[in-house]
Parts: sequence; C-alpha cells; structure tokens
Amino acid sequence: MTIGSGTSIENFAVIKSNTFIGENCRIFQGSVIGEIPQDLKFSGETTETQIGDNTTVREFVTINRGTSALGHTKVGKNVLLMAYCHIAHDCIVGDNVIMANMATLGGHVEL
Repeated sequence: MTIGSGTSIENFAVIKSNTFIGENCRIFQGSVIGEIPQDLKFSGETTETQIGDNTTVREFVTINRGTSALGHTKVGKNVLLMAYCHIAHDCIVGDNVIMANMATLGGHVEL
C-alpha cells in the first residue's frame, strides 16, 4: 500500500492491500478501496487498485481491485467520486471525471 503526501483519509475508511493512492487526495468516511472483486472467477490472485493525484472519494464509495483479466482497477487524476459510487473490478476511470452520487460501473468498464 502506498499513500501519497498530502492525502487525507477520514474515519472508518478502509484501504486494503495492493492499493496505491496519489498525492493530495481526499478519502471520506466509510469508503472501501481495494477490496477483492465481486467476480466469481476471482481466485485470490494478486491485483491492484490505483488512484491518481488530486482525486476526491466521497462518503461510502467502493472501489474493487482488479482480476487476472486486467490486473488492476484504475482511477485517474483530478477525479470526483460523489457519495455511494461503486467502481468494480478492472475498470479504468480517466482523468478529470466526475461521477454523481450512486453512479455504478460494472467490471471491465472504461470511462
């Protein structure tokens, strides 16, 4: 796990292993980042979750790590994930994306 300088993590946020968070990010309470994927073909392989610099993850957002198909789930730089968003395994969210409250991406989505 790597957490960049200037990044803040609020109470009750969970950051799992193999998660890499950039600089100056804000992770709000209740978020779960890097949990194993909700994919039946996942068999415990080592995969990652990556979050770019200056990204804000609001309350109760979930971001699952990748599977062997891609190996990682990636959120770019300057992203805003509003409350209750979900980003599933092997997704790629580009830079400067805003996802409104409760937006959900299933596995293998590129945005």
